[in-house]
Amino acid sequence: MIWTAEQIAKHREVADLLEMIVQETFSFIAKEKIVTEKSVQKFILMKYAEYGFKSCLGLPIVAFNEHSAVPHYAIGKKPATLKPNTLVLIAIWARSKKTNYPYADITWTAYQGTTLPITI
Repeated sequence: MIWTAEQIAKHREVADLLEMIVQETFSFIAKEKIVTEKSVQKFILMKYAEYGFKSCLGLPIVAFNEHSAVPHYAIGKKPATLKPNTLVLIAIWARSKKTNYPYADITWTAYQGTTLPITI
């Protein structure tokens, strides 16, 4: 499939806003006292509503530490809590509710700690 210039522009618009959501999510994580995978996911969904986004392809993925290694991880009944030295994975995808907007997808990882563990 070959996208038109208009489709590419709409895709970039959504991708740029998703990146903004990720940055806002990292700010949310930094200021909250207790952060769980679920609280971060709820924050992202609130941002989807604020930006007029929708996703019918499942919930955003928020995974801490070992959960980040699980493809298409779904938060269970006991979501992990952010602690020092935690790997954070955020995978989000959405499209604008406006007509003819394609999906965009972005995945970021971050580390909550002072020194990255290095294993060779």
